[in-house]
Amino acid sequence: MQTEKIDSESYRLQRITERVFGVKIHSRRRSRPEVDARFVFSLIMKERGYGVTRLGRLLNKNHATIIHYWKNAEWYMKTDAALKRKYDEVSQEFYESVESLNVVNRAMFERKIDVLEKKNKQCILDSKDLKLEVQQLRKEVEPYRLYKEILDLVMERARPKEMEYTKKKLNTFFNGLYS
Repeated sequence: MQTEKIDSESYRLQRITERVFGVKIHSRRRSRPEVDARFVFSLIMKERGYGVTRLGRLLNKNHATIIHYWKNAEWYMKTDAALKRKYDEVSQEFYESVESLNVVNRAMFERKIDVLEKKNKQCILDSKDLKLEVQQLRKEVEPYRLYKEILDLVMERARPKEMEYTKKKLNTFFNGLYS
């Protein structure tokens, strides 16, 4: 089996579980403390929405082992007071750490939202400014629209190398036209 990459949430729970139980949950040992630690870890991760396949990979166990943990969880908790106490301890510490992280993350996200809202307002203002500038430029260009056909004709017929010659001819033409 291949061990799946551990995310920060499962890593935090792993550290708490290992400290409370005094064992490594990735140990291959099958003694009661290691099994109970993996059992508690899998139950809390189930509460967090992790599935059997993912948990099996995280613990380097077959998914059937995780299903076995979950099926027998209620009975184990009723009959083993020490296991129930450790489960409660791990669960409480883990959820307190998640809650404190959520408060920190919430504050960070609220700051980011404020920054993004300010940027959005600035973009809206910039957009309005650009629209006004476009309208102004259109007004400035409007008088020259009359000459568009003449400009198109000059650009179509005049050769780039002969621009100076074309300019002289047009000047002569207009001088004769308006004299």
